[in-house]
Amino acid sequence: ACQRRMVRRDGGRCDRAGTAAERVFMGVCIAATIVIMVAVSMDAIFRYGFNMPIAGVYEITEDYLMVVLIFLSLGHAYRSGWFIRVTVISDLLPAKLRDADERLCRLLALVVCVLIVIGSTEVAVKAFEMGEFSSNLLHYPLAPAYALVPLGTSVLCLRLLQFSFSPR
Repeated sequence: ACQRRMVRRDGGRCDRAGTAAERVFMGVCIAATIVIMVAVSMDAIFRYGFNMPIAGVYEITEDYLMVVLIFLSLGHAYRSGWFIRVTVISDLLPAKLRDADERLCRLLALVVCVLIVIGSTEVAVKAFEMGEFSSNLLHYPLAPAYALVPLGTSVLCLRLLQFSFSPR
């Protein structure tokens, strides 16, 4: 069952920091969505109307804009209850046990997300140090895109931490 009851505001530092980051990130996500719509539409018009595709639209969309949309929206999506939850078993549990189960699941998810942050930070740092570039015609740097993964996942970690330890 998909339940959208995740919104919880405790007014603490964690909540304020997460909300501020989410607002900025969601603005970037909205801008990225608009850029994708315009760029892909223009590419289609030029490709099929004039037989002149716009070079790099697919690659920039794939390597940067989709990464922006996915990773920078994680914290907001979690807080808003947009993540899919399978609650077949937890719905059968008594309220106290269900709350403990939800907190345990959040803590396990936090561990996984922290590992993602650590691993993706290492990849981003290596890409910056090595000066990693795309192998396509445009030859643009990939390190900034790699850096978006730990950035967005960190906000999700913040929200998981907040929801794991804040009162119901």
